[in-house]
Amino acid sequence: MDTIIEAVASLNLGYRIKNKRISMICYADHAAIIAENEDHLQRQRFKFHQISQRLNMTISINLGTSELQLASTRSQLGMLLVLLFTPLIPFLFAQQETTKPQLDKIQATTIIPGDIVLGGLFPVHERGEKTPCGNKIYNRGIQRMEAMMFAIDRINADPTILPNITLGAHIIDTCSRDTYALNQSLQFVTASALNNMVTANFECFDNSIPHTKNNYSGPVFGVVGGSYSSVSLQVANLLGLFRIPQISPASTAKALSDKNRFKYFARTVPPDTFQSSALVDIVKSVNWSYVSTVYSEGSYGEYGIEVFHREAQERNVCIATAEKVPSTADEKEFDSIIMKLKKKVNARGVILFTRAEDAR
Repeated sequence: MDTIIEAVASLNLGYRIKNKRISMICYADHAAIIAENEDHLQRQRFKFHQISQRLNMTISINLGTSELQLASTRSQLGMLLVLLFTPLIPFLFAQQETTKPQLDKIQATTIIPGDIVLGGLFPVHERGEKTPCGNKIYNRGIQRMEAMMFAIDRINADPTILPNITLGAHIIDTCSRDTYALNQSLQFVTASALNNMVTANFECFDNSIPHTKNNYSGPVFGVVGGSYSSVSLQVANLLGLFRIPQISPASTAKALSDKNRFKYFARTVPPDTFQSSALVDIVKSVNWSYVSTVYSEGSYGEYGIEVFHREAQERNVCIATAEKVPSTADEKEFDSIIMKLKKKVNARGVILFTRAEDAR
């Protein structure tokens, strides 16, 4: 471990306190890497990875818990990967007051180097009220991101699948917003465009050779995500222009089945039409003929409830009221919807076609 510590310290990065730079903190069987920004963090993490390989150690990265599990034939060693921005450092050492980090100013991106880089779009945070990203962690988004990283780790650990090729990742937090996800997805397009640029077309004032920044991930060959249909609809249009394939584990909007519009989009779940038909089957199985519906604003809720209403009408199920939950709904909006539902006293039940946070 001393060899790794010395190698990381030799980069002269970390956080400066008085006349010393702290790049790693070791305790028990764990270690924490400290950096002032994402670029420094990636450089330190890459050095850690490089030296550990020389020592015949294998790193398995788990971004969900921000922990690197390090395995060796002799012992088990864990490394806690920490990104601490400048405003957070004084809080860590309890030397002065700090302010809460502004999530909208922090680029919610994680890059893992590799020969082939795959993009990832996951709602790690819930949407904020006044900022694109809120403070709350969205557990389902974390789980899907962990699943992707686990798959990449398993593939990289098996030399028979992709011999002499390492998969990397460029993960972006969509913060459950379609417009924010579209803006962030420009990173994938930029990364691919930079790979095709000819440096001979550019020149520097000092006649040096132009090069990309240290946090450049390389071209993105494909993207996993997004989760919400509204996000995938926006991103698929962008990625399709640059022929970047996209596969979603959760987007179910019927519109995404149109191969004329979304030629490079695929998914591992069936479209909403199946879900809507199944909901009508359930309603009929319990002999309900009069129900209320609540649906989320956006492609998922609006398309899904449209199919449900059509199927219900064909099978003699009447709709008492249909209430839409706006994407910017607050507590007053939810109270208003609940009061309207209570007025339909003869309705046998309420059918929800909503996002998870709206249902809660």
